[in-house]
Amino acid sequence: MKASQDKVLFEKIVDTLISRKANFLITNGKSYSYDVIAKVRVNSDDRKLIIKISSDVDRIVKSEIVDLALLSKTANALPIIIGLFINNKLMSNDVVYRKFGIVAMSFKSLKNILNGKPIKFIKERGVTKAKVKGELLRKLREEAGLSLGDLAEMLGVNRKTVYEYERGTFEASERTAKDVGVAITSSEKNEIEFIKEI
Repeated sequence: MKASQDKVLFEKIVDTLISRKANFLITNGKSYSYDVIAKVRVNSDDRKLIIKISSDVDRIVKSEIVDLALLSKTANALPIIIGLFINNKLMSNDVVYRKFGIVAMSFKSLKNILNGKPIKFIKERGVTKAKVKGELLRKLREEAGLSLGDLAEMLGVNRKTVYEYERGTFEASERTAKDVGVAITSSEKNEIEFIKEI
């Protein structure tokens, strides 16, 4: 079952790369740590990707991921794992996962990114988080006349946490990241503007 799911994923990825007129190299299962190397246009930029395909992301062992990371540094490319399941659950299409520091995502998430629709949330160890755009947060907090303490109280966190969000050194939980936008703008439609794209 897993092998057939891997094959379907592989074929979908290759079809997508062909449709985008990407340059790519397939390993035909001869590589331990990756399946496809691709250079693909995203918006107006060319992106180099090194892709490992596994329907069950948990089947990939740490040594494979270390090899993938080293290869990606050498090739100056983004390492990505494409899968269907992680932690025995179907992967979400609006979240990117981290496995030993490498990005893992569903095929649909990959297509969204290639189509210029960035993913803003990352899930690691069961917690969904986002990086907040710190400079924008500070600017709008000050324009709203809010102190660090005021915003911290609205979010249910301490002042130091808000300070670290503004410096870009802390990732916020999904709920807090969304609450930041609501607290500053009083509008849920603007909640995501404060979240960095992945």
